[in-house]
Amino acid sequence: QRRMIGFIPSGVYMKALLLVLGFCICILYQNPRIRGIKYNAYSPQPASRFHLDHKTVDAHLFKDLTMNHLNHTCKGPESFAINSKRMVYASLACGSIVGFSLKDPSKIVDEIYVGGRPLGIVFDKEDRLLVAEPTKGLLRVNLDTHRIEVLATFVERPITYINALDVDESDAELYKVYFSDSSTISPFQEMYVDSNSKVITTRYSTYKAAVEEMMSMTNSGRIIRYQESRTDPRNHSLEVLKDGVAYANGVALSWDKDYLIYCETGKTRVNKLWLSGPQAGVNQVLIDNLPGYPDGASLRKNTDSGRKNHFWIALLTQ
Repeated sequence: QRRMIGFIPSGVYMKALLLVLGFCICILYQNPRIRGIKYNAYSPQPASRFHLDHKTVDAHLFKDLTMNHLNHTCKGPESFAINSKRMVYASLACGSIVGFSLKDPSKIVDEIYVGGRPLGIVFDKEDRLLVAEPTKGLLRVNLDTHRIEVLATFVERPITYINALDVDESDAELYKVYFSDSSTISPFQEMYVDSNSKVITTRYSTYKAAVEEMMSMTNSGRIIRYQESRTDPRNHSLEVLKDGVAYANGVALSWDKDYLIYCETGKTRVNKLWLSGPQAGVNQVLIDNLPGYPDGASLRKNTDSGRKNHFWIALLTQ
């Protein structure tokens, strides 16, 4: 005699079923067509052959270079900034920004959790930390109280992928922040298993969003300026200075703040955008057809007037 046994999922089976279902939904959502991403044709030019003039490299800058490891369960430092007390802060993949002393880099003395995936960070003259966090927008953090201000989330459309930033405090009346909004393709949220606690958490993958932007060539990146009145911070404004950028990335102001450079990673080039003077608003290609993908940009802090506009560019190569 055969008996029919009805199948009723237990709690364990139900959890497994939901987990598989959630995984399938995540896979489908990451499909570019499901996300509504359209691809455009683009024919890149052959990479230029660049020659490094070793005479221009300051060897003394690297003589004491060492590898230091943060004593933190979360890794993936994207950017770092140094305040007036010579404390170094780094933005990490788990949503934290940690501070440590150069005397003992392995010991973390301060930690601020902003959530999401903090990317570019920079200090202003009051030691307030400006943070580019893609899921929340442009943030400003008071290190004493850990109070977080949200400065910008929308200009003409949502700011979906704020990436890098720089601050201009040379104006007596206006406080200005320049930043890149890399793409309309926001960072992907992924499940991650912590190697120490074995706990499943979620993190934001900016890498996959960057690849989608550059492969699709939607050219949806922007360079944006935020400015506020020094007498009344409630009086502030936002302006798109440049749009149609193929993955807008690193941003750095010149010594005199009359122009900025920014990395257009999708087209392997660095551009120059004039902010003042007779060429204000003019966008120029500064370096084209780089043999890699330009990422971060920063002004080399040097008081030598003959070398005041030398920049560091982080180049991603094979």
